[in-house]
Amino acid sequence: MNEGLVSAVIPTFNRLHYLREAIDSVCVQTRPVSEIIVVDDGSNDGTEEFLADFVGAVPLRVIRQENAGQAAARNRGILAAQGEWVAFLDSDDLWCPTKLEEQMNFLNENPEIDFLFGHMVNFTQDGDASGPEILNQSVYEYCRDNASDLKEFFEMLLLSNPVPTSSVIFRRSMCEKVGPMRENLRCSEDYDWWLKWSLLAKCGFLDRIVERRRLHTSNAILDRQLMLTSDLRVLEDLKLKAEHLKNGAIAEIDAAIHRKRYEIACDHFVARKADTYAYLSSINPLHLSGVILKLKWFAKLFIAKTLFR
Repeated sequence: MNEGLVSAVIPTFNRLHYLREAIDSVCVQTRPVSEIIVVDDGSNDGTEEFLADFVGAVPLRVIRQENAGQAAARNRGILAAQGEWVAFLDSDDLWCPTKLEEQMNFLNENPEIDFLFGHMVNFTQDGDASGPEILNQSVYEYCRDNASDLKEFFEMLLLSNPVPTSSVIFRRSMCEKVGPMRENLRCSEDYDWWLKWSLLAKCGFLDRIVERRRLHTSNAILDRQLMLTSDLRVLEDLKLKAEHLKNGAIAEIDAAIHRKRYEIACDHFVARKADTYAYLSSINPLHLSGVILKLKWFAKLFIAKTLFR
């Protein structure tokens, strides 16, 4: 094993106009990587020719495959990696210059950690957002206060996913235990993988912005319905295996499923979709937090039954 060495894995598909900048953000790290592995997932926009001619400060290996999706590309990159650590970077995002230095310092101070993530900030051509993206304040506060030992990380992930993919660094030797990313998911394959890491490895959090996520019109995150339904599938599949998990896991997963269904139902309610009532009636309101949210569920259920069916 190449102890202390880091392999950067960059999956890409038709992102030629962003790819050079992504690779450059790895090359200028204050703590260099040992290699960059770009997995070209069947691009047809000139990416192959660009990579063939690329010359940079860090050794770069290119793996080309027929288009099979982000999960397959990341899996291929992990298998090819030679470093003790693997760090992901999406080809339309950027690492902050001190990302690896700060993360490796944290890992050296906490050598038992196998999986580490940090903050990200969104950016556009007009500049960066004013601060890191925090989707759930209570989940963030838990991660901040327990940064070197996230014992309840699984439970936090059921509430909200705080892990930006391009912020992640993990111990390669643990991948055999955790298993590969699911390649049959169009979206949320990373969320599914984080859940597995939370159950099988010691996880940590660096309370620093380590990556910049580029917002543009083809971001998968902009397809809210795809993300919600994919998250729901991940949770429903997880529930089928919950008997092998720790005590209380089935109830916690079930609660997360009902919360996710409510999110989907709210979107369908706004769009006045015919299946809104079916979604709402499948929800156990006991899993919704607070009296006000339960009353909102009941009001939507009544309106959907009356008007949308």
